[in-house]
Amino acid sequence: MIPVFYNWILLSLVSLCVSMEHGGFITSSNLKPNVVKKRSWDTAKDGVFPGISKDTLSRRKRSLPNSEDSKTALDRHNYYRSTIGDEGEEPIPSNMKYMSWDPTLSITSLVYAKKCIFEHSTDAERSTKDFPGWNGENLWAGYGHLGGKYFNPEIGIESWFMEYVDYEFDTKYCTPGMQCGHYTQVVWADTYKLGCAWVNCSTFDTTEGEIWTDAAYMVCHYAPGGNKNDESLYKVGVRCADCHPNDTCPDGRLCRNPERDEILPGPSDAGHIVGIMASTIFLVVLLVGTTFYVLLHICDFCVAWAFLKKKTKIGNSGNVPQRLENTECTGNGNNGPRIPQ
Repeated sequence: MIPVFYNWILLSLVSLCVSMEHGGFITSSNLKPNVVKKRSWDTAKDGVFPGISKDTLSRRKRSLPNSEDSKTALDRHNYYRSTIGDEGEEPIPSNMKYMSWDPTLSITSLVYAKKCIFEHSTDAERSTKDFPGWNGENLWAGYGHLGGKYFNPEIGIESWFMEYVDYEFDTKYCTPGMQCGHYTQVVWADTYKLGCAWVNCSTFDTTEGEIWTDAAYMVCHYAPGGNKNDESLYKVGVRCADCHPNDTCPDGRLCRNPERDEILPGPSDAGHIVGIMASTIFLVVLLVGTTFYVLLHICDFCVAWAFLKKKTKIGNSGNVPQRLENTECTGNGNNGPRIPQ
């Protein structure tokens, strides 16, 4: 069951760029090759990252990612957050939080992804009970060898992260004509909840006058949202040096906190419980109603049977009918009254 969304008015950054070569994909920004900044060991080959088997590619169509799929999306986000700056492509963060999965955000992502149209959702559509404020959103769509039922979510997440080649950290400046908003959301230090979903769209509206067929569409929602004006992505320094005092840094890279990292119960779980309760109440009411109905009819039968039995007993007694039938007043034969002579 989907939670009640709240209306919050903020702007989201989006524009569309299309890249096509033996298939294609779109995000709200395009990729610009840069051999100086680009990390050579991040790129997937034929849709598969090093060490990732094709067996792990998602086969989900119109349902929430299973535990393996959600782990794939979450791990890839945390991988980029924990390794940024390792090759000098960007400064090293000192307060980068670990991301944990949020089932409610995955549901808001799925609900929106099913629309199969490439434009950002409204603020209310990605707002939840636990995170009613500004929540971020990244979109990715692909077709051809990048789409279909064997879509790999890591391809979309990689395309978002690789926008860093067009982003200047110190100036918060993105190359003109390019988009960096997906990258900045992926590595926004204060974002710590993630929920994603992806679907196969038989027809997909790119909103650029082009319709794709058999396209994969991935939506990720982030809380609390990033990309806030005039704010830096993260603090710069030694990894984990600026974690919250109550945080730990077990891997030496990301700030962890048990309370913050707890996986909150999703509305699907609550809906399941409510469904069971509703079914139980219905069965109890049905049982009570049926029992009452049966007892009522048994009582009716008993009353009717008693009445008929009493009536039959009266009819067979012979007292009243015999007096009326054998009365001397109606006889005129031997059984009649004797008239005095």
